Amino acid sequence: MNNDKIGSGMIYNSCRSFILLSNSKSILIIEDQTNIRELYIIYLSKLGITIYSAEDGKEAFELAKEKKPDLIITDLFLPSITGFDLIYMFRNDCSFLTTPIIVISSSSQREHITECINLGATDYMIKPASITKLEQKVKKLLNL
Repeated sequence: MNNDKIGSGMIYNSCRSFILLSNSKSILIIEDQTNIRELYIIYLSKLGITIYSAEDGKEAFELAKEKKPDLIITDLFLPSITGFDLIYMFRNDCSFLTTPIIVISSSSQREHITECINLGATDYMIKPASITKLEQKVKKLLNL
C-alpha cells in the first residue's frame, strides 16, 4: 500500500482514509462534491481522528462495512444510493444500529428533515453548515 504523508501526523493512503495516529475514533464522510468533502476532512482532522471518505452511496456503504466508523456524516443527494437509502441501510444493519449519523444537506425542506430523523439520523444540518457547529457535534457524539 502506498502511503503519502500529509501535514503534521496525517497520512493519506489508497483506501481513501486520512489516518491520524493520536486517536482511535473514526468517522466516514460521504459527500459527492470534492471541495466540500475536502473542507470537512481538513477541519475535522484537527480533532485527531481517523477520517474515511466516499463520494457516492455505494462506495460509502462498502467502506463503512469494512472500516466500522464511530460516526457517519452524509449528504442526501448522492450518486448511486441516496442519503435517505443509506440511513435506512445503516439502521437495518446490526453493525450500525447505534452509530450516530449526521446529515448535511442543501435541502431545508421540512419533509426531508423529518424523513431523515424518522429513518434514524441523529442530527441534520443545512448547507452551508457551520464548521464550528459541525466540530462541536462531532466532539459531543464521539465524546472527545
